[in-house]
Amino acid sequence: MKADLELVESVRAGDKAAFSELVSRHQKALSRMVMRFTHDLEVAEEVVQDAFIKAYEKIAGFEGRSSFKSWLYQIAINTAKNTI
Repeated sequence: MKADLELVESVRAGDKAAFSELVSRHQKALSRMVMRFTHDLEVAEEVVQDAFIKAYEKIAGFEGRSSFKSWLYQIAINTAKNTI
């Protein structure tokens, strides 16, 4: 199994399947975390989807100073705060 950082590099090289793997790897835990903010399953699902879209759009700017997971969670937290 590839590490998150390897998958990020693959995404940057145009591999959409690598991003699908990142989504599969983090979606469930990210959804649980976002539910703590939204207390609404429908809103949480929307926030998670938006967070993944933002992460995909901004992945070129991911500097690797933190883990991909931390970076993704921060995007989701900010998205949740802006939604509720």
